Amino acid sequence: MRFFKILENTRVLATNITNFDFCFNKICSNSDRAELGDVFVCRRGSKCDGHDYIETAHKRGVKTVVCEYITDYLHKNPDLRYIVVEDTSLAEVRMLDNAYGHPAKDMKLIGITGTNGKTSCAYMIKSLFDSAGYKTGLISTIKTLAGDKDITEKTCESEYNSMTTPSPSQLYEYLYKMKEHGTEIVVMEASSHALAQRRLDALHFSLGIFTNLSEDHLDYHKDLTQYMNAKTHLFDLCNIALINTDCKYGRDILKSLPCKAFSYGSKADFSFEKAGYTAKDTSFTFAHGEEKVLLNCPVPGDFTVYNALAAAAAAKIFKIDNKTIKSAIDNLAQIPGRLERVDIPDSFDVYIDYAHTPDALEKVLLTLKRVCRGRLITVFGCGGNREREKRPIMGRIATAVSDITVITSDNPRNEPREKIISEILSGAKRNSNYKVIENRKDAIRYALALAKEGDTLLLAGKGHEDYEITENTKRHFCEKEIIKEFFESKC
Repeated sequence: MRFFKILENTRVLATNITNFDFCFNKICSNSDRAELGDVFVCRRGSKCDGHDYIETAHKRGVKTVVCEYITDYLHKNPDLRYIVVEDTSLAEVRMLDNAYGHPAKDMKLIGITGTNGKTSCAYMIKSLFDSAGYKTGLISTIKTLAGDKDITEKTCESEYNSMTTPSPSQLYEYLYKMKEHGTEIVVMEASSHALAQRRLDALHFSLGIFTNLSEDHLDYHKDLTQYMNAKTHLFDLCNIALINTDCKYGRDILKSLPCKAFSYGSKADFSFEKAGYTAKDTSFTFAHGEEKVLLNCPVPGDFTVYNALAAAAAAKIFKIDNKTIKSAIDNLAQIPGRLERVDIPDSFDVYIDYAHTPDALEKVLLTLKRVCRGRLITVFGCGGNREREKRPIMGRIATAVSDITVITSDNPRNEPREKIISEILSGAKRNSNYKVIENRKDAIRYALALAKEGDTLLLAGKGHEDYEITENTKRHFCEKEIIKEFFESKC
């Protein structure tokens, strides 16, 4: 690839390059992974500034730098080529889009943003479009699919960070592979981080979906207003918006959208009637204008109504018929780690769920409490190096709704487990029945031994994750394997 070809739509403010017609290896923004002949992009992050790593990248063989200002190191090393741009994050995605030949140009993109429900919505929408005969791709928190083929890259970066929306270089690699696979529709989770960092700014979405908003990631966004502004940036990039107007923030967003918009909710363009759920499924009537169809989704909970409603509405916007919608929703496969029921050789129920925000935890607990035949036992913790404010709130919710709560660790990262647990306990309901077991595996085994016939056990927080992050180490940790080992040891 020649350098001048990737500069389309990038305004160069200053440069020491006289001839832009030269070859380069690849575009890179991680100095530790830079290679000979790479173009190094100095992205500014919340914790690190790429401009501070130009020397590292240079020593690893980088010959060209994209920056926002000329550093002392660049002044002292005139052999190192540079271009100055206004925004390196935006320049990076535009250059990647050019380098990969605009891979999404002939595909229709559906972006989903919101605090909770993104993954479930994404899986439901993919199932709907698959059923309608489209070649559909998925970019989600759990995995990346081109049709049924798992194309998830297992790099050091992706394994450690496990980002909802991939890094720019990885995202364009995925889109390129999907293009080669003949993908027509790509369903993608759009995180607030990705939107704030402009990782998606070189893409154009046919449809953007807003699920809901509650407090999350405020360690990054600082306040709820910044968080909401990041989410709503998706609608600057799309043709049509689909907004949950049963969420008060959704109603606010709907008032000032730059694109055509539809609403979904109890009283909206796409609505539901006669909603209810059992321990096995959720049923409701999907209504749009004069059209009505009864849906039975095999996932219990009021939140399932909204996830399935958003998916059905997206399908109708793309002119998919009601028969196909009903078949896809009624026969939805289990979404990994989303109120996932684990088969066990005993007379109580075990569920694994990704709930790691106060709102998500409360909703899943209230759902299980309603259908539980015996006691509701909850195992949960809070992540380290993440917003501390939600810890006592989640402690209060878990101990107020559960009959028994086992408080443990959940990816403590660089924080002491006991400190995180202490902050959870500060919100625990007085005189509630809880036990602290720092080691999560021990906590799960304790809860399994405690459960009796008719009880429901929820393992909350990790969901699909098969790892645990402690300090700077990521080790294998699979809750389903721990459950299996527990019952095998009883035989």
